[in-house]
Amino acid sequence: MLSLTLKSGPGASSRGARQLASHYRPHLPKPTTTYLTSSAAFSRRHQRRLSTFANQDQLPRLPVPSLEATAERYLRSISPINTTPERQKQSEEAVSAFVAPGKGFGHELQTRLEAHDRAEPYSWLEDIWLNKGYLEWREPIFINVSWWAQFVDSPTLGVLAGANRHPAPGQFTEVQLKRASALIQYFTIVSDKLNKEEVPPEYLRKQPLDMNQYRYQFSTTRIAAMPKDHIVHQHPTPARHIIVMARDQVFQVEVLGPRGEVISQVAIQEQLRQVVKQVEALPELDPAVGSLTTTNRDIWAQTRDQLRHQSSASAVHRTNFTAIDSALFAVCLDDQVDPATAVDINRSKDHFFHNFDGRNRWMDKSLQIIVLNNGRAGVNGEHTASDAATPGGIFNAALMMEEKSGGKDLVPSSSGTQSLTPPRHLRWQVEPSTRQAIADARQRALATSSQLGTELAHFNDYGAQWIKQAQFSPDSFLQMALQLAYYRLHRQPCPTYETASIRTFLHGRTETCRSFSPEAAEFVHKFMDPSTPTATKVHLLQRAITAHRSLMLAASEGQGVDRHLLGLRSMIRNPEEQARATLFNDPTYLQSISFILSTSNLSPGTYFYGGFAPGVAEGYGSNYSIGPDGIKLSVSSWKGLSQSTDAGAFKDAILDSLRDIQAVVDQSRSAST
Repeated sequence: MLSLTLKSGPGASSRGARQLASHYRPHLPKPTTTYLTSSAAFSRRHQRRLSTFANQDQLPRLPVPSLEATAERYLRSISPINTTPERQKQSEEAVSAFVAPGKGFGHELQTRLEAHDRAEPYSWLEDIWLNKGYLEWREPIFINVSWWAQFVDSPTLGVLAGANRHPAPGQFTEVQLKRASALIQYFTIVSDKLNKEEVPPEYLRKQPLDMNQYRYQFSTTRIAAMPKDHIVHQHPTPARHIIVMARDQVFQVEVLGPRGEVISQVAIQEQLRQVVKQVEALPELDPAVGSLTTTNRDIWAQTRDQLRHQSSASAVHRTNFTAIDSALFAVCLDDQVDPATAVDINRSKDHFFHNFDGRNRWMDKSLQIIVLNNGRAGVNGEHTASDAATPGGIFNAALMMEEKSGGKDLVPSSSGTQSLTPPRHLRWQVEPSTRQAIADARQRALATSSQLGTELAHFNDYGAQWIKQAQFSPDSFLQMALQLAYYRLHRQPCPTYETASIRTFLHGRTETCRSFSPEAAEFVHKFMDPSTPTATKVHLLQRAITAHRSLMLAASEGQGVDRHLLGLRSMIRNPEEQARATLFNDPTYLQSISFILSTSNLSPGTYFYGGFAPGVAEGYGSNYSIGPDGIKLSVSSWKGLSQSTDAGAFKDAILDSLRDIQAVVDQSRSAST
């Protein structure tokens, strides 16, 4: 892998090695799908007739865009970043040399990429993206690749709060076990439906969407290995067990009946009680091997290999890893919870994102359901095998079951109570060097998380309803509010990543929508100029929104910039060829993929908040959900790595921008009536 180096340091600043992957962050893609329990824009009856993967054969392959079209789109995207005519001319010359007919090296790379496309069974992008974006990445997946979701509280159980109700640190609770058992049941119901291919296929309007990522939700684990990681998964999954983490101990816990049937919450809760009894009876805790999943992938790969092959307990360890890797998902029961961080949603999210020092987690699992001892719950997701909109559909389905069940068990309480194997504690015997590696991993995790600032906001002034009444696209409108917020704080160009879904193509995942367009740049400059007339501000906003919608449409149709350029770069074979690839050697190219603002839309956000870390040290990460009457958003920044960014200040700037834009639009509408 060719590497380009940015400012080094922990966390986001070490992501310079991922330049080839376009500084991709675990963005939560805009969900334009009909999730599991919904069938908007298409016939419910038609969806129910079809099995989950029935439409796969109808999906077109992702096209390889033309070299000339990508070059043109790229040059336009960097024009607001190139702040002088000289720099823009330099970039134009680099691109012209790259695509020059008959002699530009870009044509050779395009030919290789087209040959690669013909050789791939599903998509030219699939393995390139998986390898360059994830598996070759050697820095920790902890925070850097993982994403988080914080669920709404149980409508029947609520949360334990207040001086006399919140459990003390070190205490497991019945509310915690009840919430965990319910969520386990709901998730296994979805897994069972996926095994039987009973989850309806999803559509964008009437276009079928690729469902391949649903094969990677359960029994999926990223395995640390050298020189690159790999994914293990099974679909349909025969697993009947999950792993439960409690006080850094790992337990194999059966949660399905002998024929793979869903069982009662009563039976699941009894299994969890046995876990708690076992862990509380331990005279001494085993080493926290799970902490190693938070560290550098090479370190973890080497230690994992030693545990499997070079330890006196290697056979036991191999059995442990098989149980962990094949488990449906992980459930983390957190008892060491500070009441000060567990009740306020703006602070409790940290338990789901990183848990400070990464304790009581197995970060390699695709899904970790985390339940605090006050009953609050969420998920930490490993991003490699799928994008968060897909598990987001599972969350929506599970939490809708929780809401509609009214606290009632969905399976008779007698089901499964007599046939479950008791939980098995997975024991570890480690060398002193491994104990030190665990201590080092925990220290590094705490150092990284302490440099990360995250904020939540719930904007209640208006939502999608008002935006649509003003005749704007809600997503494009929010993107322009983000641009305005960044400009009012920093007064400089803002290369921006917004996730675009390409699931209308076979095995499609995501493309980049470069939201910072020339029209967006003009809008923010003029909006902040007090001399600009109100009508002009609204006109420029509309132009910027129209441009953004065109960019998003092109990206969603496989005609973006970044994935094609990534494919071309992946065809470069040696440093000599790298020198000939003039487009990639232009300094503006590196600047353009250093996405200062990493964004994604997970509307409507009814059941959970979500978020992720910034893509670069001097940047921000922002996930948002636009409901009918309000907007949820999360903001993150590296407070320990950048002197210029501040998640709290950026959150406030976003809220101010939303209010200021509404005021200008309303003033303009009043003047025209």
